[in-house]
Amino acid sequence: MTKDWAIRLFGLLIVLGTIIFVPLPSFGFVLPKLLFYSAAGLAGLLIISFAEKPESLAPLYKTQTGKLFLSFFAIVLISPLWSKAPLLSFVGSSPRFEGLMAYFVFFAIALSAFAFARRKRNQSYLIKAIVLSNAFVILYGSLQVLGIDPFIPAWDNEVFLGRTFSTLGQPNFLGLFILLTLPFAFQRMQESKDRPRAILSSLCLLNLLVLATTASRSALIGFLIVFAIVVVRSENWKKQIKASNRILLNLTSIALFLILISAVLEFSERFSSPTQHIGLGSRAVIWDASADMFIHRPVGYGLDSMALFSPQFIDKEIFEYEPLETVVDRAHSKPFDLFITLGILGFLAYYTLLTKHLHSLWKRREEPIVITSFLSLLGASICLLFSFDTAVTHVFFWMIMGLSLGATLPTRKTKKPRLECSIYLGSAFLVLISVIAFSQWNGARFRSFQSIRLFNDGYLNDYLKPGQRAVYLFPFDRSILISNAQNMISEQSWLSASANANFDDIERRGQLQDSVRSTLKLHSFLTSNNDGIGDLLSAWNESLRFLDFESKVVDDLIHEALYKNPMHVPTLRTGALIYNSIGMHEHSVSMINKVIEVLPDFFYDDKSERRRILLKENKWLLELL
Repeated sequence: MTKDWAIRLFGLLIVLGTIIFVPLPSFGFVLPKLLFYSAAGLAGLLIISFAEKPESLAPLYKTQTGKLFLSFFAIVLISPLWSKAPLLSFVGSSPRFEGLMAYFVFFAIALSAFAFARRKRNQSYLIKAIVLSNAFVILYGSLQVLGIDPFIPAWDNEVFLGRTFSTLGQPNFLGLFILLTLPFAFQRMQESKDRPRAILSSLCLLNLLVLATTASRSALIGFLIVFAIVVVRSENWKKQIKASNRILLNLTSIALFLILISAVLEFSERFSSPTQHIGLGSRAVIWDASADMFIHRPVGYGLDSMALFSPQFIDKEIFEYEPLETVVDRAHSKPFDLFITLGILGFLAYYTLLTKHLHSLWKRREEPIVITSFLSLLGASICLLFSFDTAVTHVFFWMIMGLSLGATLPTRKTKKPRLECSIYLGSAFLVLISVIAFSQWNGARFRSFQSIRLFNDGYLNDYLKPGQRAVYLFPFDRSILISNAQNMISEQSWLSASANANFDDIERRGQLQDSVRSTLKLHSFLTSNNDGIGDLLSAWNESLRFLDFESKVVDDLIHEALYKNPMHVPTLRTGALIYNSIGMHEHSVSMINKVIEVLPDFFYDDKSERRRILLKENKWLLELL
């Protein structure tokens, strides 16, 4: 039997992982959370493994829904075998960090929640963790709504047009998180009395306010469908309203009216911007490209690898809606994301599990925890048809999945308790890998931040050491490798252009050349040589060689980069600059012409507000006019 303190520790780590973030550009909102979530998964599995009587796994491998649950994670586990970039799919890539190591964590949390929820007493602790996480996220979101966010200097508020993002870092993610957790706060409110009921009622209203200020259309659709189900199911809701305190009812009505006004204003502000579109916008372009990617490779490309391959399929129409630097790393639709990452097998396993489990929950909808889990998973799944997950929403989705499986699957006896205990410990070992890796990765990100800051401040003698230390701590971060290579190449460019070059400068350039080659070799190994940025940086590095420079090598590398990123404007522009620097001016002009070909139509409209914004973000375009 599991001790109360042990389950509370698991819940505490979940709450801490949800609310923690580091307001630095190199960390963001995901990587620090994954460290706490991996610790929670490890703690949960160890608690279960060393309990006096570990919970049996028999309900998972002896029931249809349980088998589907295990099948999905089995497919995820072996997915690197068919990934086009296996190592990248194993570790994950910024800014999502959703490789196989992250799925170790999601599985551990789901399995822990399942085991804890087998005892009814423990279910309340899991629900408390969900509600408490919701409360902290909503309270910080409320500070943003009121304009008193203490971290506001750290955020670029223009990116989200004033929309609320709380500790999740993105308004759509916050909307999805609310859909997952609000039903549990609402259930707690219904079961409470007096002051706790008043507090939870206020929390539910704040949830609606914050949801409104996210201006997330996908979350709004999910909420409206869930709300309709709640209203239809509540047979006596009219009687409850009549029996309610009139003053309280009036105050609630006023609050709901103000929330509605906030939603209207927030959506109006969002879509009054010339960069926002009330229709599908960039989603239509991304979905077309996603369909082409799936047709081209039905088995999938591997976890967290879409950014490497989407440039070969994305149409130039994307720049009508998104910045010129855009690289699409998610399909903005859960079905398409599954098709691209795990292929047809992963798609079928996921949606068969989801459909079967929702059907099972609906059949037992009279039980409070069952209908609450149903509404949570259904609302989130509807939202995800037009959106995608982040680490936090993954964790809560699978935690609620595990909780509801534990609460509903029938009891099955096991004949091999030692084998099941070894399965728990084996899973704990996999999560331990994630704990160590995410610890190292966070340390590497901090060192990378130091390196970038020193380089930007002009400390050319000091930036290299923390950058190399970052690679030593965690040599599998694609963005750190690219950043280090870019900085070293930029220093070479500065030294080669210096009018007072001396022997020390030449020696330094040689050292930088070698460091860039070794960095890009590691980058190529990580991405299985599928990243055009690596080829482009290699071309740039080779163009700066001062003894045995070969223009054909540079030309071949640029062509390879363009094959992988045919419409990536930074690749085209950098290619033009490289060609110009080595005297291949015709090739440089060709690159510039390709840039002109992919520019959106509004670029040629002098009166367009979107053109003004585009020129403000890309001042170098003025050279083309």
